[in-house]
Amino acid sequence: MNSEQSITLTVQQILDLVEFTGVGVLSLVDVSTDELENEITIAACPVQGIKNEGEPDDPETYSHYDLIAYCADYPEEGCVGLGPELAEPIARALEQPASAAGVEGWRPIESAPRDGTPILLGYIGSHSEEGRWMGDPERNHWRETGWFATDDDVLCEHPSHPDAWMPLPAAPQPATKESR
Repeated sequence: MNSEQSITLTVQQILDLVEFTGVGVLSLVDVSTDELENEITIAACPVQGIKNEGEPDDPETYSHYDLIAYCADYPEEGCVGLGPELAEPIARALEQPASAAGVEGWRPIESAPRDGTPILLGYIGSHSEEGRWMGDPERNHWRETGWFATDDDVLCEHPSHPDAWMPLPAAPQPATKESR
């Protein structure tokens, strides 16, 4: 979910999702129909993070999560981080400095070319690998669209889910008389 996207669900819809996963939902004895219609918005965590309850209002102490949730009718009442706290905000991880070779730093995957151009795919906190977008399921054996890692220009089995991308660097050039 990028910073412009969010979804708003009622408490009842959230309970329906929990039930769909097979997790038993405890009986909600004293919950009114009105309370089940309260809306919860799920969105990307702001780049600056979220203030921790009971902590001073100091951005240095804010926590970072992939997603947050808050009451749609009362966003000023605060929010809760969803999932584990991140060591650093995703936006900061994508702001890598440009390399000495002149290649620009990591960019959000949403901005990557989707025309089959080979690029470097990045997975925050994990690894990077060469890959490309395959938008035509007829052109690959698995009949799927998405980001595919490549190994010697052969597509790997299943689409991957990178967080970032950057253009591949230019190939090394032979040494010239001046560079020796």
